Amino acid sequence: MKQNPFCMISIKKTVSSLTTYLVIILVIFLTSFNVFANWQIGYHQFHIGQASGDLEVNMNKWGGLTSASFLTQVGGLAFESIAVPEKNLVGKTIELHYDKHQRDDKRFSINIIDSKTCSPFLPNWDIFIFFDDCSTEIGTYHLFLPDWQLVPIARYANSKFDAIVSLFGKNMTKNQYDIVYHPAFKDTLLGLRLLQMDILLMDMSSSSFQKLPKFNNKTILGRGELNHVQASLNEQKRTARREIKRVIDETTYRSWVFTDSGIEVKFNIQGSKLKLTGYPYHYFWKFQWATKTVVPRNELIRKMQEKQDLLKTLNPIVYNATVNTMHFAAFFRHVKLNNNNGWKKFIQQLESVKIEPVIKTPTSWARR
Repeated sequence: MKQNPFCMISIKKTVSSLTTYLVIILVIFLTSFNVFANWQIGYHQFHIGQASGDLEVNMNKWGGLTSASFLTQVGGLAFESIAVPEKNLVGKTIELHYDKHQRDDKRFSINIIDSKTCSPFLPNWDIFIFFDDCSTEIGTYHLFLPDWQLVPIARYANSKFDAIVSLFGKNMTKNQYDIVYHPAFKDTLLGLRLLQMDILLMDMSSSSFQKLPKFNNKTILGRGELNHVQASLNEQKRTARREIKRVIDETTYRSWVFTDSGIEVKFNIQGSKLKLTGYPYHYFWKFQWATKTVVPRNELIRKMQEKQDLLKTLNPIVYNATVNTMHFAAFFRHVKLNNNNGWKKFIQQLESVKIEPVIKTPTSWARR
């Protein structure tokens, strides 16, 4: 049978056009799922890929800050404190509420209830004893904690694990960090902020980590965040970076953990606001090979604790999100411990909440 050359040309053109069309569709599909996209912080590239697993570690069960296993295999950020009330709130019951019908920054509120023990009322029947209800509500307070922070922090406080983020996942190599997160923070904007807090001191020779991450060349902000970190850093930020670099360069250390271990977090009501005190710190350490023990660099720890304001100046958005995480995790643990039934109801209220903005957290970073 004789083939028509014009028909063959037509078929080839059709196949070529179809192939081109399929390639275009594939590129659009992959791009829509951010396969080709990475996070950029300053000149550092952070890659998005398949996570090697979740970070499910309890700091104390690993031996805490004296454990070489915890410090070398986890490190990162870890908050374990349970908040305690000031004297005027001791014995008071705290109820947490989430109203999905309110605006994002108005949904979270707390009730403080004074549950007093009352004298029984004894009627004429010998077998009955009644107690008057003496519980009185001290007040209801609406707290500014938008969903993108509230929900991950509550889920974090509800778990038995307190490690937050680590660069030392099981797929770490000599050339690349493997970034792993507590399940509550994975693929959340708050998880991204906490990662940046972990690495904030790792490049003090440049201003890279004083900037916010960009995705597809766009900075993503959560509700309530103002972009304090401008492209042209002001003198105050440059001074803070130089001073912190000077302090940490004076002492030899192997690494650090940013933690609240040993810090007492207290809460009180001031005016219409919940006030939480106590701040996280960098636990600097080195390993003593002769005795095979962890040696805390106490003088450096103390000096950096005294420079909390400068640390905040380096990157206010990252610092504020981190302190919020520490404070409210400690506060939520107090409620969970002292009003477990109320806590369970609150967690149920958050189950169906969809956190926005929707992001993918980075999973690897090249080691330098």
